[in-house]
Amino acid sequence: MRDEPSLLGAIRPIGVSNSYQRSHRFTPKLQSRYIPTVVRLIQIGEAQIATYPGEVLPKLGFQVKSAMDAKYRFIFGLADDELGYILDDQDFGREPYEYESSMSVGPTIGSLATNALLDLLDK
Repeated sequence: MRDEPSLLGAIRPIGVSNSYQRSHRFTPKLQSRYIPTVVRLIQIGEAQIATYPGEVLPKLGFQVKSAMDAKYRFIFGLADDELGYILDDQDFGREPYEYESSMSVGPTIGSLATNALLDLLDK
């Protein structure tokens, strides 16, 4: 008889600077300086899944994927939230990432989400 895969999960809430609120382009619903969101690390048998709350660019996804130790490694974007593009802090606002930066919640989302996932992987 085959062993059933085990399921483990971890969640890390993070607060992201709300650049939408600072730009005054959106409705007053976004009054806070921070937006609560989460990243998750899920293990199912020999697979690990890390989730980002937006569309993560490859540079950050590869960083998390290389820290995983499972046989099968996955990065899921647009999980639990849609905070736009998630890019490395140094790439924010620079060529060729102007469009992605304009459609991102802010310049620190990449490091906040990635560091939270790396912290979950260390536990």
